[in-house]
Amino acid sequence: MRKLKILKTIVDILWIISMPVLLILIVAIPAIFFIEDLSIFEIFHLKITSNPENIIYAKIFIIPILISYILVYICIYYFKKILEDFLIIKIFSENVIRYFSKIGKLLLYAGIILTISKFGFLLIAESKIEFEIFISPQTLCICFGLFCLVLSEIFKISNQIKQENELTI
Repeated sequence: MRKLKILKTIVDILWIISMPVLLILIVAIPAIFFIEDLSIFEIFHLKITSNPENIIYAKIFIIPILISYILVYICIYYFKKILEDFLIIKIFSENVIRYFSKIGKLLLYAGIILTISKFGFLLIAESKIEFEIFISPQTLCICFGLFCLVLSEIFKISNQIKQENELTI
């Protein structure tokens, strides 16, 4: 239980630290449409050129990237809720199953959005195609999303077995 409390503390600190970033992201999404020169920004190592005809494309592809960050922050919130249930020994509750399912779907969507947006940005705004051989944030997002969906199914099966076991006693 001590390790679980340490993990909960770390996630709580991460959540508190990420709140200002989340607020900045929420304000930045509409503000991007009003910023004329985006060349001062760099997101995911994507440097935006000051070419006037590429700025509208850059704005179109940057907004989904920022939205995917918001989805990841929502996942942190759901993970925080899962840890709260774990601390009170509600491991196979419906909330835990639902939260793992939501985390999995959100991370999967965020990973797909990041992949498409980054590829589209590089293709249209910078006229180049780039593939990463190493593990990228997009790939990790998709993998963790699928892992959480699998965990959700495992917890659902475990919950059913637990309920059946309680009925036989």
